[in-house]
Amino acid sequence: SMRLSKSMNIAYVVYRIEDFTDPAMGENLSAMLEVLDAAGYSLTIEAHRSGLERIRASLGQGKIDGAILASLPHETLPETLSSWNHPLVAFDLPPSVRGIGVVRVDCRGGMVQAVRHLFERGRRNIAFIGGPPDYELPLWHNTERHAGFQQGMGQVGLGILPEQVVHSDYTVQGGRSAMRELLEGRFSADAVVCASDRMAVGAAQEAKSSGLNIPRDLAVTGFNDSEFTQTFDPPLTTVHFPIREMGRQAATLLLERLKGPLSPEREHLEIPLSLIVRGSS
Repeated sequence: SMRLSKSMNIAYVVYRIEDFTDPAMGENLSAMLEVLDAAGYSLTIEAHRSGLERIRASLGQGKIDGAILASLPHETLPETLSSWNHPLVAFDLPPSVRGIGVVRVDCRGGMVQAVRHLFERGRRNIAFIGGPPDYELPLWHNTERHAGFQQGMGQVGLGILPEQVVHSDYTVQGGRSAMRELLEGRFSADAVVCASDRMAVGAAQEAKSSGLNIPRDLAVTGFNDSEFTQTFDPPLTTVHFPIREMGRQAATLLLERLKGPLSPEREHLEIPLSLIVRGSS
C-alpha cells in the first residue's frame, strides 16, 4: 500500500441498514469481495445516513481509494456525487446521472415481461403490489418497477384503476397486508404482480388463507428470484434478478475507474432481466 501510494481499501456505502435483512445483500457483497480481493483490495461498509461526508473526507485524505454506493435517492444526491471527482460506482441510478459509474438492471423491462406473461395466460384483472410511494422511497428500482407495471398494462391494452395498485413495503408482511387490502376492496383481481418475492409470498399466503387457489383463482408473480421461490407452494413465477452479476460488474467497473476516467460506453451498465415461469402463474 505504501509503495503504491494507495490505501488498497474500498468503501461500500449502504442507504438503508434494513437491507441487510435481505439474503440478496450477502450475495451482492460476496461477488464484490471476490473481484476486489483478487485485485488486492479490502472492502469496508459505511451507512449513507451517517457516513457520506465521512466517505468524502476519507477519499480526499487517501484513506480509501474509491467507493461503491448502494441504491441512493435519484433526485439531488447523484448530482452532488458527480462533483466529487473521485472513483465512484453506484447501483441503481437513472441514465440522466453522469460523471460516475452506474450499474443497474432493467427493472421496467422485467415488470413488462411479468404483465405480458399473465395476459398471455388469459388474466385480465391484474393488480400490482409495489413498494412505498416514490416520495417515501425515491429509489430508481422502486420507481421503475411501478413504471414497468404501467407500461406492460398499456402494451397489452389494459387500463389501470386506482384500486388496482397497492403500495406497501418489501416484506412478507407487507405483501400480506397489501393482498388483504385488495381482497377487501372493489377490484376483483385474477392476478397480482408483486415488486419483490417476499411481497409475493405474503400476498400468496393471504390469498390462500382467504380460500383462493393459486394459480387457479389468482396468479402471482414476484421479483428477484430468491432461493426460497422454488420451494414455496406453488413455486413462484418471478423475474430473475442477477444480484451476483451486479456485484461483480460494480467491483470490476470501480477497478477500471481507479485506473482512469471511464469511457462513455462503460460509464453506465444495464443488465437485462428474464422471467422465470413456475407454478404460481
